[in-house]
Amino acid sequence: MEIKLRMNQFTGPVPDEIGACALLRSVDLSENSFSGSLPTTLQKLSLCDYLNFRSNLFTEWIGELGRLQTVDLSKNMFSGAVPDAISNIQSLRILNISENGFSGSLPASMINCENVQILDASRNSLTGFIPTWDW
Repeated sequence: MEIKLRMNQFTGPVPDEIGACALLRSVDLSENSFSGSLPTTLQKLSLCDYLNFRSNLFTEWIGELGRLQTVDLSKNMFSGAVPDAISNIQSLRILNISENGFSGSLPASMINCENVQILDASRNSLTGFIPTWDW
């Protein structure tokens, strides 16, 4: 099951009910005006491997994001440190967190994301440590 609501004019928070879609494998809510925090119910989507929330107004990250392989959170309003919770997504292959307001270092624990093939963290204010993967 997929949800594709890309390039619309949705506003406000993503409804918590999204987590009730147990068979959901792909979510694309990109290029809208969703705001606030990512819904905590995303943690219930155990089959979901693709999440695209690019170009919205999200400001808050949530904890665990299951077995995702592709996560695009670019062009939002995240700020502060890159959440250490990213390193808990063991199946992660593609992570795009570009064009946000992240600052400081990437979490050292990101080296635990052994399957990462693409990391785009451009156009933030990151400094310091860069994780080293054995590619």
